[in-house]
Amino acid sequence: MGEYGPGLTAGRAFSLDKERIKHALKGELLAGETEEGFYYKPASREECEKFILGSYDNVVFHCLEAYAFGRIYEHYLEKNGIRLSLSEILISKAIEDMKDQDYQYEGEEDGE
Repeated sequence: MGEYGPGLTAGRAFSLDKERIKHALKGELLAGETEEGFYYKPASREECEKFILGSYDNVVFHCLEAYAFGRIYEHYLEKNGIRLSLSEILISKAIEDMKDQDYQYEGEEDGE
């Protein structure tokens, strides 16, 4: 996610990755950026597959990192005598995080 520069949320970076994956599925890879946004150039199937799988690996890395942090946090709390279930923590945090969600899911642009 660091390739987009500082200040982007994870949701926004993942949305940009998804835009790029959609182009890679059509045989195009990012060529540069202008004030209007990204522009693309034709690329080989192998290059596109490499980008798509690399993007997937990036998402998996961040998911596993978040899961590991949650487990560490749960252990730390228990070690200090605080008994909260990880599911309670995650649910309350997830509800809070969803308020300002900036990842665009498929179908959202159509009001679905």
